[in-house]
Amino acid sequence: MEELVKIHDDITLKIDDLLNDTGEINLENVTLRIGGHVCKLEKVDDVDVLDINKDIKEEYKQKINDKLKVVSGFVNDKMVEYQNAINAVKSEFKRKENDLDERLRTLVSLPDIQYTHATKGLSISKGSSGNNLSWFVRRVFNPKFVDGKPLKDAIVKKMITPIIIQIDTRDDKVTRVSTKQLMNLQYFEHYHQSNPDCWGNWHPAATWSTPDDIIAIADEAISVLENVNSMSLAMRTPRGLPRFTTLRRNIVLDGPVSNVESNQEPRIGSTDELDVWGS
Repeated sequence: MEELVKIHDDITLKIDDLLNDTGEINLENVTLRIGGHVCKLEKVDDVDVLDINKDIKEEYKQKINDKLKVVSGFVNDKMVEYQNAINAVKSEFKRKENDLDERLRTLVSLPDIQYTHATKGLSISKGSSGNNLSWFVRRVFNPKFVDGKPLKDAIVKKMITPIIIQIDTRDDKVTRVSTKQLMNLQYFEHYHQSNPDCWGNWHPAATWSTPDDIIAIADEAISVLENVNSMSLAMRTPRGLPRFTTLRRNIVLDGPVSNVESNQEPRIGSTDELDVWGS
C-alpha cells in the first residue's frame, strides 16, 4: 500500500511540473498560407503589443494542460481502483485471520483415549467452550440395599437399568457427575435425583489426569447408587422404578447389613457392566 501511495505522489508531482514549466516551448518558424502561397515569417523586432511567440506558447500550454488533466484523471482512477482492491484483500485477510484465531481459541486437544477405554464404556464430547469436556460412561443402575440392608433378589433384578454416568470437566477439574438416560441424555430419575443428582456424603475426585481417572469416578458413582438412603430421598416414586415403600417391603429382614452405610459412601471394587449384571 505504501509503495502505491508513493507512485501516485510521484506521478502527481511530475504532472504539476509539466503544467507549470513551459519555458522550453519556443517557436523557431511560423508559416502562413495566403492563397496559393506559403509565407514564412521571421521576427525582426520585439513589440510589446503583439507577441506571437507568447500567444502560441499560451495556446500550447493550454492544450498540454488539457491533455495532462486527462492523463492525471486516468492515473487517479486507476490508483483508487488499486487501493480499493488492496483494501478488499486486506479486509478478507483480516477476517480469515480472526476466524482462525477464534478456532484456535476454542480448539482443545482430546485426551489420549484408547480402544481399551471404549470397551469399558467410555466416550467423550467437547463442551460449550474449548476447555470443557463431557465424558460419558455406560454403566448399569442396580440398587441392592436400603440403608445398608439387602433387598430381595427379585426386586433387585427389576431395578436393573442401563444408564450413562456423565462427568463434566474443565481443564483438569471435575465439575459435575450426573446420571443420564441412555438414549437421550436426559436426567435419569432415581431415588436421589434432584436434577442434578444428590450424592450424599460422597464427593468425586476434584481433578483428573487420564481417562482411567474418569472411569474410576464413574465406578465410584455406581457403587454409591447401590444403596438407597432413606434419610436423603429426592424422589419416592421415580419413573420406571418401584416406589420407595415397595423397596421397604422387600428388605431382607434377617439378612446381613452391608458395609455400604446409609450415608452412601462408595464401596471399593469392580463395578463394570458384566460384574453388575452377573450379581
